[in-house]
Amino acid sequence: MIQRMLVVLLLSIFWTGTATAEPLAEDFARPPKDARPWVYWFWKNGNISREGITADLEAMQRAGIGGMIVMEVALSTPRGPVPFFSEPWRKLFQHAVAEADRLGLQISMNSGPGWTGSGGAWVKPEQSMQKVVFSETRISGPQRYEAVLPQPETLCGFYRDIAVLAFPTPVGDFRIADIREKALYERGPISSQPGVRPAFPAVADYETVPQAQVIPLTRIVDLTAKMDAAGRLAWDAPAGAWTILRCGRTSTGQTNRPAPLAGLECDKLDPAALDAHFRQFTAALLADAGRHAGK
Repeated sequence: MIQRMLVVLLLSIFWTGTATAEPLAEDFARPPKDARPWVYWFWKNGNISREGITADLEAMQRAGIGGMIVMEVALSTPRGPVPFFSEPWRKLFQHAVAEADRLGLQISMNSGPGWTGSGGAWVKPEQSMQKVVFSETRISGPQRYEAVLPQPETLCGFYRDIAVLAFPTPVGDFRIADIREKALYERGPISSQPGVRPAFPAVADYETVPQAQVIPLTRIVDLTAKMDAAGRLAWDAPAGAWTILRCGRTSTGQTNRPAPLAGLECDKLDPAALDAHFRQFTAALLADAGRHAGK
């Protein structure tokens, strides 16, 4: 009985495997549309034409490509006759979408000119990527302290205050090693560049901080309400040495690159900033695509 069941099981496996192998081989020979690979389609700095677009798409269709991501870049390429995002450029984009539909191909568009994420000349400094910045003032108490605190680093003409904090000044000057690079305030754009380390070494034990240089959370004083809009702080400082931090935010100054139309990268953590960029760029292309949008 057991032997008969085993024979039946082996035959079932054999016939199932044979039946599965044939469609698999067929799919490899003639892949279904949803299995076709996609490619990057670089439009090089305005060097585009109707004829070139059609020729590219027809060649991709013949090669079995299923879709492409359009990216306009300007890396080491002389400027062409069609400026990026101009009216003629957008007409050519419409032509590309229509031709792709004719050939059964799909088109996706990068969310900004260049290789990087979502930036452009229309992004305002207050909508750009942000970083937290500080200025440091040391005083001795007790005293009535009234002065304008130094404004922290400001890029692209944009700065907003976040908070003003004070704490007893630690003894010594212990700082986290390479803190500006670890916090990405300073970082080369490509890790393979000379002088740019690819990573920080992983350590089993971190450096011990001397107790005299530890700031207890209970000793941090929030002075935000004591500073006016001009940055003037009025505070009755208790006895001892105090460090005052004016904390704010400014633009990172990061731009989209390498792009034919460069501008600031939008703040990905601010829905309003991301929406504003979307309306200026992606939504315009969706409108140009018309009935093809979403396909």
